[in-house]
Amino acid sequence: MVAGTDGDGRKLFHVIPPGCLRDGVNGKEIDYGVCVLRLR
Repeated sequence: MVAGTDGDGRKLFHVIPPGCLRDGVNGKEIDYGVCVLRLR
């Protein structure tokens, strides 16, 4: 959860679907099946 940029009190929620986050060779990876995001 992060604060919105408009300053009106809204919050932004981000969810990674279960089973998509994994430990890769160089750090965490998010595998969506179509693409893999590598987080270092």
